[in-house]
Amino acid sequence: MTKDTLQKLEQAWMIGATDRIACASAGIAEATLYNYLVDHPEYVEIKEHCKSQIAIQALNNAAQAMQGKNWKGDPYSSDA
Repeated sequence: MTKDTLQKLEQAWMIGATDRIACASAGIAEATLYNYLVDHPEYVEIKEHCKSQIAIQALNNAAQAMQGKNWKGDPYSSDA
């Protein structure tokens, strides 16, 4: 797998792509990714790190919204 392909996979995962979508954006078959992961188990950790970035960004955005003027409280509360 080329550096360019790995970079495309990582970029896709960082914005929330599934393996299927990441593989499509990188121009490879899912089987190619899974075979690569078998041969390079250390890359599983990189993949999971990339996938976690979207969740971390969402949490940061929520925390900033709660501290700023955009926070409206519980949308299900009658006080909102």
